[in-house]
Amino acid sequence: MGVTMAKNLILYFSGTGNSLAAAKRIAKEVGDTDIRAMATYPDPVGEYERVGFVFPCYAAGLPRFVREYIERLDTEELVTDYYFAVETYGGWPGNSNTQINKILKTKDEALSFAINIKMFSNYIALYSMKDNERAMAKDADVELSAVAVNIRKKMRNNNTHRAALLGLFHSVALPSMLKKIKDFNVSNECTGCRICTRLCPTENIRLESEKPVFGLNCEQCMACIQWCPTQAINYKKKTVGKKRYKHPAIHISDMFLRD
Repeated sequence: MGVTMAKNLILYFSGTGNSLAAAKRIAKEVGDTDIRAMATYPDPVGEYERVGFVFPCYAAGLPRFVREYIERLDTEELVTDYYFAVETYGGWPGNSNTQINKILKTKDEALSFAINIKMFSNYIALYSMKDNERAMAKDADVELSAVAVNIRKKMRNNNTHRAALLGLFHSVALPSMLKKIKDFNVSNECTGCRICTRLCPTENIRLESEKPVFGLNCEQCMACIQWCPTQAINYKKKTVGKKRYKHPAIHISDMFLRD
């Protein structure tokens, strides 16, 4: 007996659960939707009514991982007439939609619908976080419900053009972020629980002598810092003692990408 596929597919990338929560809200409203982490294998194939990308804004644009993922998608094997993109952002919206549309056009495809959703700002390596996470999650949920209705109706928009300066900023700022791998450290509070290795989207963390060791393929998603139960992982000394953040509707088990 063959496997019955859902009518819709959402591909997400998430470090703290914001984009996963967004994907879940959209899927609930649209119905009959598979939600799949971009960090899982193999790449998806099949024919769908809607295919969506849900991801955070990094340095005013796409995370490197998301860009590379969409670049390698085979649109002859993953077929739809309705691509949508939802960028979650904390500070200001980026030009991710422009970037995705440009990639899809190289495959003779295009975004049908794109939107930017403000959510709790949580790049812990740069700043301390506020205490309004639940209020912001509630506001975002209301907005996402309305967005999901538009997606269910297969509405189209033209939200794929951003200022050129955003693209320039992204081209400089993102590589700078990705060079900061050496600044992660682990304290004696580490219990060797392996949560960080199960969360890392690029499998960049391995355990040696029951302690995490970081490779050179970090995406700066900060999942390892935010979800560590003992706050043993830090970025330099900037995150020591700082409040950690996880989306209030997402459980750690939802975030695991591997056993």
